[in-house]
Amino acid sequence: MFSIEQAVVETYAEHRRLRDKEVEEIYDRFQDFYRKLAHDKEPYEPTSTRADLHALIDAILRNLDLRQETGLDEHLVNNPDYRHGNSPYSSIEALYAKCFSYLRKSARFWRKESRGNGYLNFISDQLSDLGA
Repeated sequence: MFSIEQAVVETYAEHRRLRDKEVEEIYDRFQDFYRKLAHDKEPYEPTSTRADLHALIDAILRNLDLRQETGLDEHLVNNPDYRHGNSPYSSIEALYAKCFSYLRKSARFWRKESRGNGYLNFISDQLSDLGA
């Protein structure tokens, strides 16, 4: 999830028009995309005609593609130590769908808790504290 939020923070730094609600919607699109992939359905890759949302989508895809190319998440698949409920994640796509579900809930929480861009401000602060 760090790679996803890192992509969001980097995009937000360049596109200050970006809003929490829009990030939630992008997370929702990615959750649907990866859920469909996990179930062997033909999904449409998330897209947008708005420059800031397009940049966000590209940044997320770029970070996740890099993770997949380098195998950073392979150890989480079919591993009984990492589960969704009682079952291990059956695929990278199922794992990513769950990550986007969690991130969408977090974005919603911080948007409602802090109003405005509470989520974007929160993750920007958290990642800057980590030196990211």
